[in-house]
Amino acid sequence: MKLSIKSIKIYHMHKSGGDATLFDIIGLKTPITWIMIATLCTFICPSGSADLVLQSCSSSLFAAEGRHVSLTVAPSGAGYSYYWTADPAIVREPGTDNWVFAFVAPDISAPTKYKIELIMGPTGAPDACKDACLADITVLPRASLVIDNVVDWNVVVPDTTKIFTICIKGPSYPTGTENGACQTTGYQGGTVIWTNLMPGLYTVVEESPGSEWTVTLKDSPATVPADGMGSASILNVIKPGNLDVTKAVDWKGVESDLTKNF
Repeated sequence: MKLSIKSIKIYHMHKSGGDATLFDIIGLKTPITWIMIATLCTFICPSGSADLVLQSCSSSLFAAEGRHVSLTVAPSGAGYSYYWTADPAIVREPGTDNWVFAFVAPDISAPTKYKIELIMGPTGAPDACKDACLADITVLPRASLVIDNVVDWNVVVPDTTKIFTICIKGPSYPTGTENGACQTTGYQGGTVIWTNLMPGLYTVVEESPGSEWTVTLKDSPATVPADGMGSASILNVIKPGNLDVTKAVDWKGVESDLTKNF
């Protein structure tokens, strides 16, 4: 009999209620939508021995605090028994299948590593035919991102109804179009802040304010560290317009005075 944890799903729960992408599994630094780990934790039933050897499944699982994490074991089904234990701060969600361990990453003040142990085997099997697996997961503190929007109207009279829309794209908002990914500033600009973010890189994008504006981005993509704050800035400068004036002079039959100025 072989045991393997076949998948680990780490979801970011958006305010809109929908799941987003995984966060940083096995050292990956970009969000992905799914991962299969075929050889994460595989053991062969020892013959003639009642000792369970606890082995490490992985040492590089990460999730930001407050995120939903789900571990699923293979083989799974009623023919097997599953015994999960975890550090006290990791509270398993009730109502899940026996072969699933789901929890919400706890609130923390600094990166913290937790352990989850699984012992499983065919239902009724002796200890000699059970396997043990230890998984480590590091929970990272939430983070924030601050963006300053400076607006320069140059010599143009400001349009007090003007709105600038700023969006971010990164681990918490993979497409940059999710609910909460965009914020707005008024005609005078201002500061917008995103909190409760998953750490990582965030690309800052401003929706086009119009062809009459020059847009300058600084520090994008912005690095948002765990338990820290990232920053970026946007400068919007309006382009001055041109005015062409044509003056016509009618001398009414009088000889024109070439020295005359108007």
